[in-house]
Amino acid sequence: MGAGEAIALMSGIFGLVGTLWKVFFIISSLQRQIEKLEAEGDRQELIINGVRERMEHLNTRYSGGSQKMYDRLNHVEAWLDKHTEYQSTYTR
Repeated sequence: MGAGEAIALMSGIFGLVGTLWKVFFIISSLQRQIEKLEAEGDRQELIINGVRERMEHLNTRYSGGSQKMYDRLNHVEAWLDKHTEYQSTYTR
């Protein structure tokens, strides 16, 4: 093997090693981006679940509160009907 062939072989090997290094670098970069996207997806899912739970809590609380108010109103009106000459303005 002559000097020219050895130089050509070495430059080919270095070119191949350089290309492989670039490919591994690109794959590593893409893998980091995928992990960031997965983490962002998990974060958004947690946010959505938190908002959903908050809405369910508010709905439950409002429904319970409105039922309590309705019960109190009926109790007060029943007491007024029994002990005064109060006339209800709506039909039950």
